Amino acid sequence: MDLFSDRRKGKEQDNETLIAELYRQIGQQKVDLDLPHRDKVSLIDNMNIEISISHQAEFLGISRSSIYYKPVVDEYDLLVMRMIDEQYISRRPSMVPGRWRLI
Repeated sequence: MDLFSDRRKGKEQDNETLIAELYRQIGQQKVDLDLPHRDKVSLIDNMNIEISISHQAEFLGISRSSIYYKPVVDEYDLLVMRMIDEQYISRRPSMVPGRWRLI
């Protein structure tokens, strides 16, 4: 009798492991579908000592380098974009007569 009960316990444990893995994969797919990349990056916990950053990135399906990426902002480009916006906004009412009204 003990021989069969040990096999049953082993099968139950294997099934539980399989179910846990399937739930993990389902959760991973849900994260992949639901969250934009920047939200996934914000989920990374740099202070977590139990799960490395590499593993967290792998779980979320993002590259580790994207965690550390900081976009380069060129002040000159920002100035030019601001000037273009000001020109567009200042000329917008005259571009399409009757359609735009100043508020």
